[in-house]
Amino acid sequence: MRVLIVRLSSLGDVVHTIPVAVAIRRHYPDAVIDWVVDEAVAPLLAMVPVINNVFVPVSYTHLTLPTILLV
Repeated sequence: MRVLIVRLSSLGDVVHTIPVAVAIRRHYPDAVIDWVVDEAVAPLLAMVPVINNVFVPVSYTHLTLPTILLV
């Protein structure tokens, strides 16, 4: 199973979403959990061991759902 969490900014929202990633990992230990996040928050997510990959979009002006899914 692959999971993509898209919570781009708002540090508080990102922090409150981390337990969701932990719960997913607990229920699906073999899942690949990726996260799309703003550059300013990426270092925090890099320290969360249940997240496999952290993606930082280059620009929000051209960011669409298909663009995120192709990252």
